Amino acid sequence: MKNKIISLTIISLIMACPLPASEDTNHFGEPLTHYKAISLEQGIKEYDPAKTKTLLVKGQVTKVCQKKGCWMALRIRNGAVRVTFKNYGFFVPETIIGKTVLAQGELSETVMSVAEVRHYAMDAGMSREQANQITESTKEYRFIAEGVEVVADGALRK
Repeated sequence: MKNKIISLTIISLIMACPLPASEDTNHFGEPLTHYKAISLEQGIKEYDPAKTKTLLVKGQVTKVCQKKGCWMALRIRNGAVRVTFKNYGFFVPETIIGKTVLAQGELSETVMSVAEVRHYAMDAGMSREQANQITESTKEYRFIAEGVEVVADGALRK
């Protein structure tokens, strides 16, 4: 009986852990349920902090966390928007850098502390010495994705 309880506990713990994304998959996280994708620029233009809504955005991946794949950046005209994953529930591989993705989730505006800016800089590959030179907080738009799908070049979601 004791062995069965231990076995069930181990199985439960393994199943509760988020699995890393496999290299050959095109979908991460929850299934996408919205069908009309907009650009991040349009989402930012229409952003109203008083009205939270789920969006489907399309963009090109410019960076991925090099440690775990726990965030990515999507290109916008004057920079990038950081995309994190809801409840730390899934990760993406570095191999999606340069690819176009659809991401479903919520857009928000936030001010990152100096410590958070340094943390993300080191996740992106910056050395600790370089990151310690960061001395100011940063205001940014952030997208919290429920699901992400890599799309084939030129593909449209209907």
